[in-house]
Amino acid sequence: MNIPHKELEKVRSNPSNYKGANFRQSQGFSVYPTASMFRLALMEYHRNNSLANAISYFESIFDIHRKSTKRNEIIRDEFVSYLELYEANYKRLGVSTFKAFARIAIPVNEEISITGELLRIDMIRDGGYSAYILEKEDRGWEKELRMPLIQSFLANELNCSTGEIRVGLYFYKSGNHLSTSYTPREIRGAFEELSEIGGILVG
Repeated sequence: MNIPHKELEKVRSNPSNYKGANFRQSQGFSVYPTASMFRLALMEYHRNNSLANAISYFESIFDIHRKSTKRNEIIRDEFVSYLELYEANYKRLGVSTFKAFARIAIPVNEEISITGELLRIDMIRDGGYSAYILEKEDRGWEKELRMPLIQSFLANELNCSTGEIRVGLYFYKSGNHLSTSYTPREIRGAFEELSEIGGILVG
């Protein structure tokens, strides 16, 4: 069973009720989500660091999947502004991106893994790495179980200490990059809790 890292807090709140597809509601989108188009446009941006290409790509897929209405024009322009905001804040960080849209897989036990995607893994100028998850807006994230788990996963993948890794989120509505680094004790506690959750899920 693969549990998306974005669903881990739902599982954490009531693991006994989580039974894979029985617990997760089908998205059931009747139209292509605009946020998914935005994600693809960011992927296009990171292919060659071209804002013009990213905007052109977003507008082309938006126009394919949306009717030409005044409301949709407003939504399209809003997400174009999010792309512009993204580039401005990305450049302001002054970092080099090690990898964009990296996949992660954190084993819980033989049957379960925590999986998902990171927006970017950046190389920090003073040494180490910072990793970001893409979200629309900040609803509180520092206490989420996935964050120290991802920090530990990246330290193993990048062959460095957990102290050299920062993890956080990029909120595309505000343009804020927020990150932190968890202590070894916090990371151990996260894995202990994850192990308990895994035991409940396979029990």
